[in-house]
Amino acid sequence: EENRPRLWDLIAETPALDWLLLTKRPERIAASLPLTWGVGWPNVWLGTSIENRATLHRADSLRSIPAAVRFLSCEPLLEPLDELNLSSIDWLIVGGESGPNARPMRPEWAAALRDLCTRAGIPFFYKQSGGRDRHKGGDLLEGERLQAFPKPRGAA
Repeated sequence: EENRPRLWDLIAETPALDWLLLTKRPERIAASLPLTWGVGWPNVWLGTSIENRATLHRADSLRSIPAAVRFLSCEPLLEPLDELNLSSIDWLIVGGESGPNARPMRPEWAAALRDLCTRAGIPFFYKQSGGRDRHKGGDLLEGERLQAFPKPRGAA
């Protein structure tokens, strides 16, 4: 927390860079923002991780914060997220877990989220299938590379 003012200064001094700030504690975002936040800084994208149904509530906290882009990172995706509400969300990132203790992700869970994004008109970014062998995870979902990005609010 002691470094936060210095980091906000750095972000303010680099308007040509897009900063993606991701947290598992979106309920703490409002108290951590600089006084000059207003409706959000154009180069700051705010996101939260949602890996299972027990963490769906995090999107509600994120929705309450003004931002140029609000995004959800569903990685590692550990179960289907059929109840995911994408209202006021601008971007969805999905991926499986990797590494020696990786828990499996089923492709149909990711495909269901892709379809939800398509219906909602929200960019979908498929990061990786995951798995224990990082070379086998791949970044294709049903044979397609899906790596769409959002357009920040207020962008030309």
